[in-house]
Amino acid sequence: MPSTRSRLFSRFSLCAFVTALCVLGALALRTISVHASPPGTWTATGNMTQARYRFSGVLLASGKVLVASSGADLYDPTSGTFTATGSLLLGRTYFHAALLTDGQVLVAGGNIGVNPTAEAELYNPAAGTWSATGSLNLKRENYALAVLPNGDVLIAGGATAERFLGVTKTVEIYNPGTGAFTRANPMNVARQGATATLLPNGKVLVAGGSQFINADALTSAELFDPSTGLWTLTGNMNVRRAQHTATFLSGNDLVLVAGGGDGYQFYTNTAELYNSATGTWSLTGSMSTNRFGHASVQLPDGQVLAAGGQSTENLGCPPCGNLLSSAELYDPLSGTWIPAGNMNSVREYQFAILLPNGKVLEAGGGILTGGATASADLYQP
Repeated sequence: MPSTRSRLFSRFSLCAFVTALCVLGALALRTISVHASPPGTWTATGNMTQARYRFSGVLLASGKVLVASSGADLYDPTSGTFTATGSLLLGRTYFHAALLTDGQVLVAGGNIGVNPTAEAELYNPAAGTWSATGSLNLKRENYALAVLPNGDVLIAGGATAERFLGVTKTVEIYNPGTGAFTRANPMNVARQGATATLLPNGKVLVAGGSQFINADALTSAELFDPSTGLWTLTGNMNVRRAQHTATFLSGNDLVLVAGGGDGYQFYTNTAELYNSATGTWSLTGSMSTNRFGHASVQLPDGQVLAAGGQSTENLGCPPCGNLLSSAELYDPLSGTWIPAGNMNSVREYQFAILLPNGKVLEAGGGILTGGATASADLYQP
């Protein structure tokens, strides 16, 4: 029969063992929570005043969101509603909007019907009106855009003829003070459907794109240095990409590129990281599905939300049965993706932006019938 001392020792050992398991369990949970937050939820919010597809917009200094195509709307995160504001002088698609340092918004170029344009205009949030500004030196659409540290706007590449038949490597810079576009040194490679990302060192990374519709996309990437006005080639991506997304990961010097297609076919779920310190690319975890024409936004906790897009090529569109409502989260610490629920509608080429309240607004985009939607969703991390 065990002695009292032996029984006490056994009980002590059992308690110590259980305590150790609890501590290890708590540490494991803590580790998991540090690496990734659980996926959030999607809820519908107010509709835009019109359906939009391949449009653009920006977060204004007021906290409202401007979205624009032929007409323009303001989204109020407080009320969850869109209201019409002044209409553009020239409706357009395949363009970018840029928030200037004085609070105005620049839109330039884009597509009008089947042809690109050189026209540019400014939105004044105080008056809610648009006015003409200097024109681009070259008609272009589907270009890459970045706001430089000095407030100037870099516009690089794009398509210069109907159906993306002419792709350029020319570059222009918009000066908000003079309202004029001036020619800058060209890129090393002509490209449209590329991404432009401002880096902490003030340089701009332009990556991927393609040189002809349904042609092979590019792996090449290059850097623009505003201090010298010169372009230099940097490391090549591991995968050809056009119409992908590029997200700068705050807190380090990495840029996440995800999805896209080899031209406008053969879509991919792969993702990779650009290290601006070394100028090199490395593959990271792949998304659960191929995505092309999707949207990506970094969340306040550092994770990246990727939503919508197309998963496979469908030349018989409409109907486009390959559009996505699904979303997923990338965790920079683990380099992996996890499901993040479904939007209330499929969307491709939608507008997505992080709101001041930490939610993500996803609005408009293409739908299954080949048209566009006016609906919008909010993602709550």
